Amino acid sequence: MRTKLPRLIAATLLMLSCAKEEKNVLPNVPVYFTIFLNDPAYIKLQATGTSLKVRSYNALPVGYRGNGVIVINGVDGFHAYDATCTNPSCLTSSIQSIDIVDELFALCPACKTRYSLLSGYATNYKARHLKEYQTMQTGYQLNVHN
Repeated sequence: MRTKLPRLIAATLLMLSCAKEEKNVLPNVPVYFTIFLNDPAYIKLQATGTSLKVRSYNALPVGYRGNGVIVINGVDGFHAYDATCTNPSCLTSSIQSIDIVDELFALCPACKTRYSLLSGYATNYKARHLKEYQTMQTGYQLNVHN
């Protein structure tokens, strides 16, 4: 029994390391904008557990197909996700922008897929995770980019 345990652990680790990484269904689009957290439009993001949808920056739409980017101040810092539903059926429809339903979840109005804004994970097995963008905070300045 003792000699089988190390083999079992090694086999398990090998299987886990071979798991395929989920590919993003959204193509890369250039995203770069800055939020000033002391600006009245974004001040609510100073509180942990709050989120908002940024639709444009300098009068230009942001995110894939201009659907916007959702920014959340989570317990482990800021996260930013493209506001485009990743369910394959929605990618071909005209309605694919997700909306924040409470501070921690977003919902696609077309397919009803619900997304956790803390992790970007979808509750619908057909949908993939939300596309995440990088965030970098310096004082009251938050840069979102890819």
